Amino acid sequence: MNSLSSSLPFSIVPRKRLDLSFPLLLRASSRALASHATGSGHAGARSSAASLSRSFSPAASLPVLPSLSVRSSFDLLLGALGLPPGSEVLCTPINIDGMVAVARAHRLRMVPVDIDTGTLLPSVAELAGKVTERTRVLLVASVFGAAVPLKPLVPLCKKHGLVLVSDAAESFTSLSGAAGEEEEVADVTFYSFGTIKTSSCVGGGVAVIKSAEIAAEMGRLQGAYPVMPDSWFAKKAGKTALLHAVSTPFVYGLLLNAALLLGLDYDSIITSLTRGFAPKKDGSVDGLSLLKQIRNRPPPSLLRCMADNLRPDGQGARDARLYADKRVSVCLAAQALIGSECKNVTLLGHLNEDHVYWLFPVLVDKPDEVCRKMVRGGFDVTRGTSQLGCVEAYMGVPEGDRVCAEAEKIFQRLVYLPVTPEMDDKTMERMVAVLKRATEAEGREKVGKRGGGLKHPPPLLFAVLAAAVALYNTSSLLRFAWAVVAVGVKLFLLLSALTVYVTYMHGGAYLKPTLLSK
Repeated sequence: MNSLSSSLPFSIVPRKRLDLSFPLLLRASSRALASHATGSGHAGARSSAASLSRSFSPAASLPVLPSLSVRSSFDLLLGALGLPPGSEVLCTPINIDGMVAVARAHRLRMVPVDIDTGTLLPSVAELAGKVTERTRVLLVASVFGAAVPLKPLVPLCKKHGLVLVSDAAESFTSLSGAAGEEEEVADVTFYSFGTIKTSSCVGGGVAVIKSAEIAAEMGRLQGAYPVMPDSWFAKKAGKTALLHAVSTPFVYGLLLNAALLLGLDYDSIITSLTRGFAPKKDGSVDGLSLLKQIRNRPPPSLLRCMADNLRPDGQGARDARLYADKRVSVCLAAQALIGSECKNVTLLGHLNEDHVYWLFPVLVDKPDEVCRKMVRGGFDVTRGTSQLGCVEAYMGVPEGDRVCAEAEKIFQRLVYLPVTPEMDDKTMERMVAVLKRATEAEGREKVGKRGGGLKHPPPLLFAVLAAAVALYNTSSLLRFAWAVVAVGVKLFLLLSALTVYVTYMHGGAYLKPTLLSK
């Protein structure tokens, strides 16, 4: 079905497919609405939290704390540690803006250490060289799905008394792949189950903590927070269902083309719909505003969704493992094809031996131009699938003073390719062919013969209409035309409603020139 949809006129392969199902979304939204209406969900919250603890620590050897998000967990950890102002958090150089904002809100200083583009790993020697008497925490993030080996970091942390924190939000596949080893090594491990994550539960995070004392303090702090209402989760599930419904290439292409015709910044709209928490109107993250959003307990309906979907012996965990394995297989095939066909494309993280390919980033020259050409060729290639960025940039360090040169180069040339488990060989070959033309100087203006942004109506469309007039009588043609118009009106109303909602929520920030109009 996905292959057929991607071959139709105006189709655009979406940037990412959500790792969830409509039955999960239906159960989540219906339970949330029922819990909100009756107020009965709070009785089951404790049971859901206990179920999550058993899932992530079957032998009850490690404390487990579910939270609203990884940012919530990080905030709780820093609060429990009670570090003096000015203390340093040694970290890998790529993360989301919210993690930097949380550290800043605790009056801590992030100290990023550069990574290698081939492995996406930091050098232990460079980490050791950045440790000072003020360093208290080592935060390593497995970005794009490339896992960071933790065992080599243990001696460093023991020598200097550092708390080793693993941000595994992007390297999680299923509990069968997460349990045991990583939690035994790290002092704290974070997992995320937000909208675009593997094993998505439309939100929520889990912290696995080695120290019972730290876990108890984190639990005490969270216990004082208000509980997010189930209506919040119901709205979030409904919004996610809408995104999931339009993620087939043909429907996605129609909506994206409509957004282009309306002059909307569709890239920002899509990114905003997948964000867990709203930024400021200018897109930046304010620490105090973020703290107000993340310092809440997860609603009972979210806890139950997580407990059901993440249970190791449940269908959700089995499906997640199969989906992740398929994703790795497809990404390895795409990696090999791009490596042999596209001389102007640099693979990223391809030398990492424990890569689950949550995203498929590559490096190209003139990334904005390549994105435009790829969209016109029928593939939604973007520079902003996630909120990841350079920690130094989020810290406000001037470009000339930044020390993480490799990380900086990555985000100067980065684009995300829409390689998903659903991609078949034919679509992959077409994507690589479009990418090759888009990255070759002599072929950059030749992209866009199938799918993508509206430039000129294809002659085939006029031929089909002429044939319809010749072969069918007037009444049949009118019925056919009416059906087409009805579908178009529904899609337009759907996009308009979505646009009005997002524009209202973000103060009209997206009514600006689109990517393709640059």
